[in-house]
Amino acid sequence: MAKTLLVSLLALVAPVRCSGCGRADSALCGRCMESLAAEQVRELAGFVIGGNSIPVVSAGIYAGARRQVILDFKNGGQRRLGRTLVIAVTRTLRSRPVQQNADILVVPVPASIRGGWNRGYSPSLLLAREIAQAIPNARASSIVVPRLRIKAVLRSRFATRSRATRLQRSPSDYVVRARPRAADVIVVDDVAVTGATVRAVCVALVSAGVHPSVVAVAADVPDR
Repeated sequence: MAKTLLVSLLALVAPVRCSGCGRADSALCGRCMESLAAEQVRELAGFVIGGNSIPVVSAGIYAGARRQVILDFKNGGQRRLGRTLVIAVTRTLRSRPVQQNADILVVPVPASIRGGWNRGYSPSLLLAREIAQAIPNARASSIVVPRLRIKAVLRSRFATRSRATRLQRSPSDYVVRARPRAADVIVVDDVAVTGATVRAVCVALVSAGVHPSVVAVAADVPDR
């Protein structure tokens, strides 16, 4: 009874609403959860790095309910929403032919230095962990980190990155701090806008001797 009373009081003080449709009493209602999980995985334009092709798959378009769920996941502190965001793409990753009993490394695209400070956590790392938990012999590891630059540290807390700024992403913006041996490497990001950031991370990995086999994102912004 005390627990029920506490839940009721919390609902009055901080009411919870579904990130997808706004329905009360649930961070994500069953209907929206099923809808997001059932979305068809999109195959985006891949990268060719060092003569090797790296396919890119997306769990869905960054619009509607998926967009709002991602915003709440990234900026609203609703970390538990991450699992639903990658259910569909995880099924695709599980179906890929890989060497039996091979070690799989799931590498998140690192958040910016300022973004990491503001949130206190990395959305891409949470997504990478969800994917790794669902794939046999897989583990998530943040082996790529942003290179420390004074300009990035001093950037305004509320500064946003324009499309032009995103396109300027370079492999030199990242440091690969470990070179683990893995038969299969999956790179994970939350939202692909231009693709420049995740490509820069992949180039940095290849330059360090770590070769991604696929990139997976929770959503993508289609070219207009």
